[in-house]
Amino acid sequence: MDNRQLRHFLAVYEEGSITAAARRCFIAQPSLSTSLTQLEETLGARLFHRHKRGVTPTSEGERLYPQGKSLLGELQAL
Repeated sequence: MDNRQLRHFLAVYEEGSITAAARRCFIAQPSLSTSLTQLEETLGARLFHRHKRGVTPTSEGERLYPQGKSLLGELQAL
């Protein structure tokens, strides 16, 4: 996992939409989807349920969010 994938995960979680998160991260939607899929493969868990109108976090996504937010904050503080 790299901090880029973590930033993408946090954006999707907070926006509730891959498209909105891509806009927020200033990247194309397919690139963000790929990043998210790679993170899920690395962790061996699905992080979101994908729907026509957005995404909802899985229980794994719910657990990762506070830890990821904290970790990214610590990285930015460095």
